[in-house]
Amino acid sequence: MLMRAVLIANHSPGLERGSPARPGCLDRLVDRSWLQHAIEQLCAGGVLSVDVLAGEGAPQIFEALRDGERWGVSIRCHRLDAGRDVHGALGHLRAEPDLLLADATAIVAATHWRSGGQARTSVTLYHHARLHGGEIKLEWTGWCRGPSRAVLDAAAHASRTDALASLLDGDAAVSSMVCQALSAHTAEQLLDANHAVLTRRAAFVSPRGKPGPDGIWRGRSVKIHPTARLVEPVYVGDHAEVGPGAVLGPNVVLGDGCIVEGGARARNCAISPATYVGASVSCERVLELGPHGYWCAGPRGSLVPCAARLVDLRGISISSVVRRFTRFVLGGLASALSGYAHAAASWLDRTVRSSGGTSCNSVPR
Repeated sequence: MLMRAVLIANHSPGLERGSPARPGCLDRLVDRSWLQHAIEQLCAGGVLSVDVLAGEGAPQIFEALRDGERWGVSIRCHRLDAGRDVHGALGHLRAEPDLLLADATAIVAATHWRSGGQARTSVTLYHHARLHGGEIKLEWTGWCRGPSRAVLDAAAHASRTDALASLLDGDAAVSSMVCQALSAHTAEQLLDANHAVLTRRAAFVSPRGKPGPDGIWRGRSVKIHPTARLVEPVYVGDHAEVGPGAVLGPNVVLGDGCIVEGGARARNCAISPATYVGASVSCERVLELGPHGYWCAGPRGSLVPCAARLVDLRGISISSVVRRFTRFVLGGLASALSGYAHAAASWLDRTVRSSGGTSCNSVPR
């Protein structure tokens, strides 16, 4: 019975296809990270123990996972730098008759590989069918199930291409299965995955809440101005605000705590939590890629820096907000007091003049 899995988790590990960044496991699929969704799918398939291999971004990944208690599984994290001594880190898994290898930037429905059955002597590769250029192409998700030796050999490679070659050239027989899956190996795939989840084409992934009859997902305590227009599918996270005349959709994910000013427009975007979208800003195919900031997904998988005015509110500390508010209040108070003093002086001057006395503005001779 399958009870153990090896999860490859990297966060925005750098260049791919000429782009300065690519999606990582901490980037978000609608309301949660790909890493969280992957762990939840492993739990749904009956996996009880997960060994996580992390390179770049390991501290953030380990902090997000802890020991797995929140999911009811045992999680062991291993940091692998340039040396990638996978066999040394996972030596305790060599005796396992059956292992699952998973990539945290892809999610395969548990119904395809669910725990159970006898020990495997062959490797099963899980593929995702994608429409590309009018043709259906099969892409390996990075997930496979098979004998521990073959799985550990594949996990030792830094890239999916090398891992696949290791599996195909190994001693174990290899078979393929086309399955329900989502991938975020490119920015374009990440945007497509959001759309698949919001339109319920990927029902094995469940965001918080449910869509309304208009196809709009609304979180808790959201504020949407009556003149704002939302075109399905749109996900509006908890405590988000949408200003007057704003237009969101189709295929827009607005993270928790976002603020969209009046007149802003967003289409086919994934806006991370606590982001400020300025007034009259127009965004299309925009998403945040980890520490690399916001980018626009261009043709053929290219990425260009986003020129729209998007501000990450998470970088604004409470103390700076208090200082700004204090300056605003004191400035307004000083201005009001100055106005009152000027009005009082004018009133006193008029009173003195009308009584035949000497004005406070005049100089006695």
